[in-house]
Amino acid sequence: MNNSDKYCKFKRFLKLFSLVFLFLALSGCTVQETNTVTDTGLLKVMYLDVGQGDSILIESKGEAMLIDAGEVEEGGTVAAAIASEHIKELKYIIGTHPHSDHIGGIAKVIQSCNTDEVFLSDFDYSSATYDNLLRVISRKKIKKTYPTAGDSYTLGDASFTFVTPLDKDYGDNANNYSLGIRLTNGKNSFLFTGDMEEVAEKDLVASGRTIEADVLKVNHHGSSTSSCTKFLKAVDPTYAVISVGKGNTYGHPASATLASLEEEDVQTYRTDKQGTIIITSDGKNLSVKTQNTYKNKDADNSGRLVYVTEKGNKYHRKECKYLKGNYRSFSLKKAKEEGYEPCSVCKP
Repeated sequence: MNNSDKYCKFKRFLKLFSLVFLFLALSGCTVQETNTVTDTGLLKVMYLDVGQGDSILIESKGEAMLIDAGEVEEGGTVAAAIASEHIKELKYIIGTHPHSDHIGGIAKVIQSCNTDEVFLSDFDYSSATYDNLLRVISRKKIKKTYPTAGDSYTLGDASFTFVTPLDKDYGDNANNYSLGIRLTNGKNSFLFTGDMEEVAEKDLVASGRTIEADVLKVNHHGSSTSSCTKFLKAVDPTYAVISVGKGNTYGHPASATLASLEEEDVQTYRTDKQGTIIITSDGKNLSVKTQNTYKNKDADNSGRLVYVTEKGNKYHRKECKYLKGNYRSFSLKKAKEEGYEPCSVCKP
């Protein structure tokens, strides 16, 4: 073979190679860019049925955290849920604010499950329940943190950022000092802002912090004092979860709140109707299911103890400032049956 033949053969080879390379590149069969983004793991968010209170258990890639734990008597319910998920350690616990229907069960949880760090609202508050929690945290030598807005943390493949506290003075309204986080897993997002009421909701919107979320834990158990239109529009959720007790004395959730959620086309779930609500995220899609596995008593919490003064006609929480002198305890059910009214200050 002469040099001319070799050159022609080489040219044909180059042309053939170019055609094959072009075909493969266009078809995407073997020529592809390096993908540096790893797959997002499964995030599981469980809105536990703890009656008239809040508790959310969150898991991602072998790590877990808890937001609130209902009343004192619900600590066992929450601890049972944690054990049923085979969780041996909580990386974080968030006590959104010091009201007993949110932090009451946390002491029981941290006595039964190892915990690395507890986040608390930096709000000056004292009650028998809250003071006991602080003592248990100290005795167990658990790290106690008062976060600021913008602080971020990881949980497995997920992460969360504190969107509150807000740098505002809300007087003695503990609800408006609620810690709030935005949790993300891939493209999915969740918002939890405790019992925040309308004035704080509007301040949060005005702060410019990112609060858009696929799933909203409805503030203050669906109270009429929360879930204002401006806030709902800013969050723009697809799903909402209301943590609320069956037959509660507050009329939660308020019909106005339910109407607002419906008007914004939000698919709403309620623990008083559906029990524990579980939402899972694979980073792109969300799925929802419900179950009643962990509730160990009636959802209306009717066996809970309330307190009545000797000459009073109202029932109270044990830490209520109006519970003075001689008093006795009743079950909530019995107090209602005997015609006692709930205290408008401690809101038992």
